[in-house]
Amino acid sequence: MGSITGSKRAERRHHRDRMKAKARRIASQSAHLDPDNFSKLHDHLAYCSCHMCGNPRKHWNELTMQERRQEAVLKEARKFA
Repeated sequence: MGSITGSKRAERRHHRDRMKAKARRIASQSAHLDPDNFSKLHDHLAYCSCHMCGNPRKHWNELTMQERRQEAVLKEARKFA
């Protein structure tokens, strides 16, 4: 049984190529990443954990964007309940 793209090997290759393309885009836009080494980044795109790129909960004890959105949704739901 194959997947959408055919064989499992083809799917793995497709995803690897897709992630390499994403790593290439990220590296070309970043000042501290070398675009020539993008192929090393495709397996772990969370390359940087500085205070600008990292989790705000870790660095400033703030909620993440997802947590703030959820809080806003719950607040709105309580208004109408």
